[in-house]
Amino acid sequence: MKAKLPIFCSFFLVFIALSCSSLDIQQNEYDHMEEKLKTEGINIPPNESGGGFGKGFSIGDMLGSSSGTFDSVDEITFNVALDKLGFMPLASVDASSGVIITDWFNLYDTNIRIKINVRIVDSELNDNSIIVQLFKQRYDGSKWNDLGSDVEQSEKVKNNILDEARKLRNASDLN
Repeated sequence: MKAKLPIFCSFFLVFIALSCSSLDIQQNEYDHMEEKLKTEGINIPPNESGGGFGKGFSIGDMLGSSSGTFDSVDEITFNVALDKLGFMPLASVDASSGVIITDWFNLYDTNIRIKINVRIVDSELNDNSIIVQLFKQRYDGSKWNDLGSDVEQSEKVKNNILDEARKLRNASDLN
C-alpha cells in the first residue's frame, strides 16, 4: 500500500500540471509606478525602445557595462544636483537617465513640505539642460493639501545647480 501512494501522488501532480498548461494566463500591463508618477505630475518620457517607464532594461544596463551611462546626461551636473538635494530624503535616483526624485521634506518644522524632481536633459549647461519641478503641500491639521508647483523656487534651484556645474566644468577644463 505504501508503494502505491508515491505513484498515485506522481500521477496526480502530472495531471494538475497538464491541466494548468491549457490556461491562458496574461500578465497585467498596468504599471503602478507610472500611474503614481503621473498623479504627482512627474513626466518621464519612454525609453528609446518605445517602452514605458521602467521597461526595456538590459543586463548590461543593470551591471553598468552599457555605454549609455552618461551619454546625454552630464555627470558633473548630475552630481551637483545630487549634492544640492542631499539634505532631502531621496525617493529615486537614476544616473543613466539623469533623474532625481526626492521624497517629501518638511521645511523648518512648519506645516509646509516640499518635493523636488530634477531631470538632467543634456550636457550643454544652458537653461534647457535641466528641468526642475518643486511641489509644495500644506498641512491643515488633518491632511496634506497640494499647493501645486512653485515655478519661482524651481528656477532658483535650477540656476543654483547650473551655476555650480558651470564652475566645476570650468575648473576641470583648466586642469
